[in-house]
Amino acid sequence: MASGPPRGRGIEVRGRARSSKQIRALRRRSKKVFGPCRFHGAPFDVLVEPGKEERDMVMKRISWVACLFVAACESGPDGPTSYEDMNFAQRYEFMSEVVLPQMQETFVRFDAKYESMTCATCHGEGASDGSFAMPSPQLPLLPASEEAFFEYLEEDPEHLRWSNFMAEEVWPDMAELLEVPVYDPKAAPTGFSCSNCHMHEGQL
Repeated sequence: MASGPPRGRGIEVRGRARSSKQIRALRRRSKKVFGPCRFHGAPFDVLVEPGKEERDMVMKRISWVACLFVAACESGPDGPTSYEDMNFAQRYEFMSEVVLPQMQETFVRFDAKYESMTCATCHGEGASDGSFAMPSPQLPLLPASEEAFFEYLEEDPEHLRWSNFMAEEVWPDMAELLEVPVYDPKAAPTGFSCSNCHMHEGQL
């Protein structure tokens, strides 16, 4: 992969811009209808439930607009659009509302046991102490060299199955959600890679 995923056009949600990929993730999670609303000329996307009485619909819109206005005042009209630019509180919200639901769907397709996926599934003890530090020592350690990695793939079919899943789905999807380039030794040597989440043998 020579370059990172294309960046989506920012869409205003809860008072700050998010990419179309992030909006799709929120839509899948909420299973609600997004309706456009404007408050003092600022575009927002307001979540409204279908099938409600008109009075409930109006009250829900008013409630959401009020919340969005407060969020807009806190983060400003030019709030962060990418994970790298977010502060800790914004990252926590983004990971909880976008990344976790989408990754849960992805992992459940691979193995139904991930229906109970939580922050701790990837962040381990970091989810308990509130640091959410990555890479996580609780995730499987990766071989420290290319040669060792190929040996790792050959010793167990499950290793190959997992590696294919991570490389084809989790890795590129996470890079796109975070709006960072996928690792490439020439084009993006600091891009998102396995090492962002997993430690290598010998690191501990």
